[in-house]
Amino acid sequence: MKQLLIIGTLCITGLSACNTTAVDEIARRSSDQCYFEKITPAEISTQVDTRLVQPEKRNIAGQLVSPAQYETTRPQTITKPRSVTKIDAVCPEDLTPEFIASLQQAFQARGLFSSTITGSMDTPTRRAILNFQTVRGIESATVMKATAQELGLVVIDP
Repeated sequence: MKQLLIIGTLCITGLSACNTTAVDEIARRSSDQCYFEKITPAEISTQVDTRLVQPEKRNIAGQLVSPAQYETTRPQTITKPRSVTKIDAVCPEDLTPEFIASLQQAFQARGLFSSTITGSMDTPTRRAILNFQTVRGIESATVMKATAQELGLVVIDP
């Protein structure tokens, strides 16, 4: 059985660790670890190329017989490939009511959670997680290990 160890929390107004801003995915499991995949899509550049296929034709008097014909192509080039980054997440079985209550208290101490401490993963809790992690570049309401550690919470094996 895993237990929650509260390392401690400290938040001083104005520090980046106290700033905020939180949608929900399920962490994936690999052996005994859970992780979240942050996928950055590829960036593609489209260039419009126009080339002359047939020049215009005129008769001896200079009158236009047939207009010039052009061909337009739109070749695409990948300017930045797709990337997948694995970020360690807290496994669902470790999201006990005690852990969630500690999470809510940590957010409350930072002014990010004004609801009642329930120990359940409710909408205000998910919003606080999403807000907190989005500022740090992770747009997910799945609790990342780095978030738990920054809040002074860790899950340990007894």
